[in-house]
Amino acid sequence: MTALLFTPLLPSPTGGGSAMRVSAVLEVLAQLGPVIVVHLPVWGDHSELFDPNWVHRHATAVVRITAAELPQLSERVEAALSACVPDQPVRLIHAFRLVVAPLALRCLGLAAAARPRLLLDLDDDECARDLEYAALEQAAGRSERAERLRAERGRMERFRGLLLQRFDQVFLANAADCRLLAQRYPDRCFVHLPNVIRSVTPCTKGMADPRGMLFIGTLDYLPNEDGVAFFVREVLPLLHAADAAMSLRVVGVGLPPSLVDLAALPGVTLVGPVPETAPEFARAGMLVVPLRAGSGSRIKILEAFQHGTPVVSTAKGAEGLDVEDGEQLLLANSAAALAAACLALAVDPALRQRLATKARGWVEREHGLEAMATVFAGAMDAAGVDP
Repeated sequence: MTALLFTPLLPSPTGGGSAMRVSAVLEVLAQLGPVIVVHLPVWGDHSELFDPNWVHRHATAVVRITAAELPQLSERVEAALSACVPDQPVRLIHAFRLVVAPLALRCLGLAAAARPRLLLDLDDDECARDLEYAALEQAAGRSERAERLRAERGRMERFRGLLLQRFDQVFLANAADCRLLAQRYPDRCFVHLPNVIRSVTPCTKGMADPRGMLFIGTLDYLPNEDGVAFFVREVLPLLHAADAAMSLRVVGVGLPPSLVDLAALPGVTLVGPVPETAPEFARAGMLVVPLRAGSGSRIKILEAFQHGTPVVSTAKGAEGLDVEDGEQLLLANSAAALAAACLALAVDPALRQRLATKARGWVEREHGLEAMATVFAGAMDAAGVDP
């Protein structure tokens, strides 16, 4: 089954949640047949974050189309198909994220007489997310940016509504988003495609600092920027009042100016991007996810579960994951509650071990690659396509 995978960033098992999600899609599709990855770097290149060798090992071909090359999009993709999979019809076109969906549709004519299956992975509900972003901007005193986001939401809703009509199935990482969009667009088929994590050897926690807290994320992503600032300015002082040894490492690309000054505060280390996150999980006593906005689901929580690193998160940070407070992680929303949860983990090795054990078993059952493969098999079955 030949497939075209359109994506705004290179699929990679490292480099952030979106890159990891689309890398899992590529890995699953490659098990079904040849995959031509069409990389449209509309979000910027960021090639330093990704492992280009990984995508070339899993894709039959990678076609990179810059903005200047968009007029030749169909010709470039057609040339790749002719060179790599001659005489094999395109059976599936998969667009990752709304931004590349119109470009994917431009290549529909490259398929044979039989129309290919058209799949769109929204990942999250961008329109609802933008309303939360606007609230964060307003709270930060950036009224013009907040108003711009609210105005853009209306245009995005109309744009999305037109595109959804063209795709056979629409995937989202959060089951609740599926239900809400199904109510808004009852004639469309929305399917929960969970974020998944590959099996890894758990990091050795013997050298972990139980008072060492870790934040991982793309730092110029507004909810992460807000979450780090909130944790450092409101939660960390409460922690230091009880235990001056509590410390926070902030790992991720895209450090915004608003966070630079945090490096001067006691107990805060701004690490920046790292090539591998496993060593960070190995040294951390816990992962903190103090998000107050956002959508979809957090792959970094799944990573922490795989590595046996306990997690403290807000309810918003753990949204989209079927987890329970006190079972796989600790949930807290206010600054005081977050501080209490972090302190409880720091002094209780039995609690850390219990959460880590339950979380690892849960993530292997619910969020392995098999979960994503099952969804794709169902999508092809619905079309009467034998993969």
